[in-house]
Amino acid sequence: MVDSSPLFDLILTKSQFQSISIQQNDNFTEHLVNERTFLAWTRTSLDIFLHLDMLLQDRMVQLIFE
Repeated sequence: MVDSSPLFDLILTKSQFQSISIQQNDNFTEHLVNERTFLAWTRTSLDIFLHLDMLLQDRMVQLIFE
């Protein structure tokens, strides 16, 4: 007779554990790649915004003193 207790169901074989580990590692790697992409877009947008702001401020100063 096979034990069908919940604890018995939690026991994994070595191949099952390796399969889960590889899948979790792939998900983790994909998450890190997505985070790096998000941070790169955020830095780029902030840089563009700050440069446009400086450019517009310089332009406003030129218009005021003309």
